[in-house]
Amino acid sequence: MFEGLLALLKTYHTSIAMCSFTQNLHSAIENKHPKSSPKKQIPEGVVTAEEAIQKIILSVDPVFCGSLWNKLFSADLFNSPPLIRLDQRIHRAEDYLAVIQCMLKTTKAAYTVQSYYFYRQCESSAMHHLSLKSFTTFYVDEKLIYHVLPSTLSELAKAACARVSSRLICAAYASYEIKHSKAFKFVKRLRKRYLPAFRKSRKLFSCQDRLCVFGTGRFAPVFRRLYNLLKAMRPRRDVSG
Repeated sequence: MFEGLLALLKTYHTSIAMCSFTQNLHSAIENKHPKSSPKKQIPEGVVTAEEAIQKIILSVDPVFCGSLWNKLFSADLFNSPPLIRLDQRIHRAEDYLAVIQCMLKTTKAAYTVQSYYFYRQCESSAMHHLSLKSFTTFYVDEKLIYHVLPSTLSELAKAACARVSSRLICAAYASYEIKHSKAFKFVKRLRKRYLPAFRKSRKLFSCQDRLCVFGTGRFAPVFRRLYNLLKAMRPRRDVSG
C-alpha cells in the first residue's frame, strides 16, 4: 500500500494520495467484498481539493471516504501552521474532520481505484456499538466540518448531516433496546434539523441516500424492514483470501 500511494504522490506532485479498500464486516449478511468506484471513474488520476472534499461529503466513492487509513499525506500538512490533530471532542469517525482540514491546506489530491487497504470490523469494533456518545459525536464532527468549509461546501455538509442521522436511525431500529433511548431521540431531532438542507441538495446524493433520508420519517419502522430485506437480497462479490 505504502509504495503504491508514494508513487502516486511523486507522479502527480501532490501532498495527498488515496486508494480504494476491501471491507470485511463481521456479519452474516455482509462479508468480505471490494468497495467499487463508479463505472465512469478514471482508474487513476488527480482531482482538485474542492472536488475531493465534495466527493468525501457525498460519500459515493470508496476512494474518497473520510478516513485516514486509505490515504498517504505529506507530513507538512499536519505540522505546518495551523497544526492538524485529531479532535478529542470526537469519539467516533474522528479522522473525518482531519481529512477535510488536510484537503483545505492543499490544491489537489491523487487517487487510484486499486484496493490497497483491507478494512476489517469485528464484533467489538467501535463502529458496531450505538450509544448517546457515539451518536452525538457524529453531530460534533459534522458541525465542526461545516464551520471550516467555504459556504458552498458548508451547505452540502449540512445536507450530509441529515444523511448520517438517517443512517443512524436505520441502525437504531435494528436494536430494540436503543429504540426508546436518548440517543435515538437525539438523532431523530438531528435529522429534522438538517432535512431542509438535504432537500436543497438532494440531486447531488445517490438514490440510496435519498431513499434512506426520506424513508426514515414517519414510516421509519416499516422502511427499516424493507431496507434490511433489500440489503440482504443484494448480491455480494467474494474475494479470495
